[in-house]
Amino acid sequence: MNDFMKNLTSSSWWLSVIVIGIVVNLLSTQVQHLINFTKRLFFKKIADDNLRRKKQIDGLINYLIEHPDKLQIYIYIETKLRIRLVFYIVISMCFMLFILFIPVLLRKHFLISMFLHGFLSFFAMFSVITARNILSKARKIEKAISSFAIDKIINIT
Repeated sequence: MNDFMKNLTSSSWWLSVIVIGIVVNLLSTQVQHLINFTKRLFFKKIADDNLRRKKQIDGLINYLIEHPDKLQIYIYIETKLRIRLVFYIVISMCFMLFILFIPVLLRKHFLISMFLHGFLSFFAMFSVITARNILSKARKIEKAISSFAIDKIINIT
């Protein structure tokens, strides 16, 4: 204990504490700048994506205003996308339920059950991702159609 107290009160100990404190302070400043730069890039990408989506929807709205005869086609496409969305959600739920029953059905065949589990998990995930992409397309068309309808109602009145 005496050696520890001698080391604690020595000038070399306090000098090393000061040097380490300065180094840690400099490192934390650099890391803070890096974090702020990364945050700015991330939020700029999100803002650019939102602006790109808004331009796409505005372009579709302008197209529908210029070509009102195409409205029926877009309504049909949106309905078809919504039906496909429901199909993929039902399929993914079936895969997930079957994943739950694999261990019960194949309790003696561990390797086959693990293979089927991974295989069906992949297809369930694929179905959910596809359903999400279809939903985003359907929402874009829905926004354009509803904006087109609102513009038509305003022009009529």
